[in-house]
Amino acid sequence: MNFSEPNRAWFVGDRVVEDGSLILSTPINPVFIILPFLIKAERNVPLEDLLDSAEYPELHQIAGLSGGLTNVARQLGDPDLNVWKFDEDKCLTWLQARVNTVKDVLSTQDIDLSAGATSLLYKANVRPSQVEYTRYALGIVSEYLP
Repeated sequence: MNFSEPNRAWFVGDRVVEDGSLILSTPINPVFIILPFLIKAERNVPLEDLLDSAEYPELHQIAGLSGGLTNVARQLGDPDLNVWKFDEDKCLTWLQARVNTVKDVLSTQDIDLSAGATSLLYKANVRPSQVEYTRYALGIVSEYLP
């Protein structure tokens, strides 16, 4: 994620860096990167060929990280061929599990879901419902989907 605004700079030591943008990176499950290619696939081809993209030339390097694909696709033919076919039912089950995991973390850590800034000293005695946690978790997981 890249945050960039005009007229921003960084102070680094005794100098000013003109580019004030901030790049934020987080670990991501490679299945979320491969998923759009699986969904759009018109033919059953090896994963390395499926990930051959002019827009993202280094994308083929994540083909070796295909261990999680069993959650969203069926492997066709010999495992050495590494051919996968998108399975919507498996994918929806996997995504539901991801949403439930995020919901459980939000709920366990008592994350405040209220909109806007609030004081750390003031804490309302209103705890979000599980439905609200689920809705918020769904929003988080959906950010990773095509």
